[in-house]
Amino acid sequence: MQGLCVHAPDKSNLIVGETYYLYPHGPAYHASRFSRPGSHFGTYQKKYFKVVAEVAAEAVDKWPSEPVQPAEPHLLDKGKIYETELIWRRNSYGALLGNYFITAINNCYSCKSDCYFYADAALQQPLGRYPLHWFINIREYGVEVAVEFPQNQWQQLNIFEIS
Repeated sequence: MQGLCVHAPDKSNLIVGETYYLYPHGPAYHASRFSRPGSHFGTYQKKYFKVVAEVAAEAVDKWPSEPVQPAEPHLLDKGKIYETELIWRRNSYGALLGNYFITAINNCYSCKSDCYFYADAALQQPLGRYPLHWFINIREYGVEVAVEFPQNQWQQLNIFEIS
């Protein structure tokens, strides 16, 4: 919930007229400038606030559930670079969702379930190590996909007349 500070005690961090996120704590509130309960800067009596928005703390910090790990994980070949899309991360992790480059982890028991991921194809900007099931559309980087023309557009070539 959110509350407006109507009165601030002496020597407190509260500013009269400012809106804070409030989290119930017995006969008082934890006050925070952020929508995360663990980021409160103090506990104050309820008389210092006027509640302006009743929003459950769970609704503010709602994070989608982790994707299900497949029974058969995508196996990465060591030494190859893959282009992929990050679709999920833990709430506290810093990487943004989007496109990245990944590589297999060498000499590790978890090579089949984790990967290193990078911001660039040259692998010069490492960003971390995440589970493979957080990524989708994994494809080898730099490999052109052959497009076959429809059969009615095929042409017979004579290899002896090519110049």
